[in-house]
Formats: sequence, C-alpha cells, structure tokens
Amino acid sequence: MEEYQTIKVKYDQQSKGCHHLFYKKHKLGKTDSSGLSSRALFVTNIPPYCNEQGLKNVFGTFGKVEKVLICSRPNANPFEALEVSGTKSYFDLEEKEEVNSFKVAYIVFVQEQSLQKSLKKPTDKEKILDKEQNVNTGMKKWIETYRKNFVDAKLLNKEIDEYMKNYDEEQERKEKEELENLNQPDEDGWITVTPKSRKSNKTFTEGNIEKIKNKQKKKRQKMQLINFYSFQIKESKKEYIAQLRKKFEEDKKRIETMKQARKFKPF
Repeated sequence: MEEYQTIKVKYDQQSKGCHHLFYKKHKLGKTDSSGLSSRALFVTNIPPYCNEQGLKNVFGTFGKVEKVLICSRPNANPFEALEVSGTKSYFDLEEKEEVNSFKVAYIVFVQEQSLQKSLKKPTDKEKILDKEQNVNTGMKKWIETYRKNFVDAKLLNKEIDEYMKNYDEEQERKEKEELENLNQPDEDGWITVTPKSRKSNKTFTEGNIEKIKNKQKKKRQKMQLINFYSFQIKESKKEYIAQLRKKFEEDKKRIETMKQARKFKPF
C-alpha cells in the first residue's frame, strides 16, 4: 500500500465517522489506444453506497473529472467500456448489474495536471460524498431499485422504431449495391451469376410469356385432386379393367388373323 495515496471521505456533513479511499495512478499493461490512462486514477475500497456523482464530488477538488467507471473488480483494460456510447438500451445484453459490495473505480480527469495535483498534494481534510443528496440510501434506494425493474413502454417503442428504421435503410442500401453490381465483371473478369441476375436477363417477349403460362397451367393440373372420393377410385378401377379386357380381345383377333394368313400349316 506504499504507492497508494489516502483520502478521507464522509457520507454527508452530519456523518461523524469517516471512510478511507485508496488511490494511485492507473498503469495499463497494454498499449492504450484511447489515451485515457495518462489522465486516470485507480481508486479502491469504495463503499457500496458510493456512486459516480459521489466520486466526482471527492476528486473534483483536484480538477474537472471527465469520466468515472465503477467496477466490481480491477479490469485489465477498463477504457474499452468507456469508449462505448453511454446511451442505455433495453436490448443491451451486456449491461452490467449494479455493484452492491465494496468496489473499485477509474477516475479520468480532463487535464493531466489534475492527476498530478492529486498525487503530489494529498489532503487530510475530509471530503463529502453526498453534497446535494444525490446518493439514495435506505427506503429511497429500495424504491429506486424497484422502479428500475419496469420498462418504459414509450422509450421501448421509440427504440424499436429507430432500430427498424435503421435496419430498413441498411437493407435498402444493400439491395441498391447488389443491383448496381449485377452482371458487372470483377477484377479478374469473372461475372458472378445469382438468381437475381438470371431473372434480370429475361425479357417479357410473347414467347417467354407463353412459356410462363404453360408452366403455370401444368402446376395447376398437378395440384388438382384426382380420385379423391371412394366412388371415383372404384370407377377408375372398373375403367382400367374394361380397357384391359378390350385390349385382350383385340390381341386375340390379331393372333387369329396372323394364323390364317401364314402359308406353312403343320396341322
């Protein structure tokens, strides 16, 4: 704990006891693409009732605070979450639950000088977490948690409409690109043949229209229900047997005429 600085905090002016927060300059092992690590503090031993506004009240005495990220445990690269837009979404499956135990935080100042000031000039004066009664506790905290369980139907419908609008625009853009690229050769001179490109090559001539009509007619004939009822099945069987008998009689006559017509008669 030698590298940590200590700062005393109180819940409000009426609080008699104080709590100690420990902080140091945040060191990122990996390369920080966001550039926030040079202006960030790592703070630990944060009580459950402390929120972002409370930390801003405490560390705002050293300089303007840009962002505050509260986590249940230290993160290897916490600024990835800070780069994401802060707009709340009902469909954000990765939304973090509220931390109800002791936690850690990352404080990002607007200027690097504010961070250096907090490290060079630690103060023994007690800081106030809740200056304007922004931290809810007790019954107010329970009511706030209860209300968060319900979804605002208007906001939900608004977000769904925006999502569907963006989706339709994206689909329309893709369809336009596909139509523009139809029958266009690529870098190697090859043309990708797709169902759409095949359909686009068909011209509505009289011959093509007649072919389409014939196909539709055949489909309708196949769809017709033949011999659906039992009496139809019986009639079709009788008709088939009658045709067989007729053919048998015709074959007998044909054989008889062939016998009479031959010249060699052994008997």
